[in-house]
Amino acid sequence: MIFYIGLDDTGKPGQTGTGELALALGLRVLSLSLARLLHISMHPLLSPCEDLPGCSLNQAFCLTFDGDAIRFRELELESRVFVNRNFQAGSRPGLALARQDQVSERILNYAKACRMMPMLRSDAQQLARENGITLTAFSGDGRGTIGALAAIGWRRQGNDGAITWMPGLAKLKGVMTLTGILQDCTFDLVRTVRGKTPFFEDRIQLGEGVTPLLKNDRTLLLLEAAPRNADWEWTAIGPEHASRINW
Repeated sequence: MIFYIGLDDTGKPGQTGTGELALALGLRVLSLSLARLLHISMHPLLSPCEDLPGCSLNQAFCLTFDGDAIRFRELELESRVFVNRNFQAGSRPGLALARQDQVSERILNYAKACRMMPMLRSDAQQLARENGITLTAFSGDGRGTIGALAAIGWRRQGNDGAITWMPGLAKLKGVMTLTGILQDCTFDLVRTVRGKTPFFEDRIQLGEGVTPLLKNDRTLLLLEAAPRNADWEWTAIGPEHASRINW
């Protein structure tokens, strides 16, 4: 069974951010064998504005797990305890936890709204309650619950966000063949913006690291043709180029 944990507003500028806490939580769950961490995704929300004081980057994170339904309650308790112990003082942390089948179309519509206008914490609470989703605030006014629920909505939609962690992703640097890449990190898709799949022996420039994206609920390493006279055939590109995909 697929579970989602959404996190938002657990860090402070210049200190540990929500992305770092999301990874620490995921590794903690793995160490306890509560579920298998498939990946962590980052989802942008409303651009920072005067209605969002202290927010320099308004983005929430979602951890995607594959686990047994009978461990759901343990996963919930461990996650709440871990976040409560590790969020940064002065933040307004929120956590959302849901089974995949609990994330309704209304939650996706709510997530879309979170990119267009400031939302109320009460909206998130009511929607979570109606869908049986755990939504927890830990400190301050708890505005992080808004982004935490939105992150789950965007992750369930399956065509949004950047993958910030998945097994083996950190090993991918420099120029590697597709065969070498897939030995370290198992992507669901490796394709160019035009939909072409490279040959296994093709060389791919990964730079100092890559940022895959979600496409049709699958992890995608997106490529473009290498510059003329380059020593590789393809260059990996990030989610900012998702609009160029024409397949």
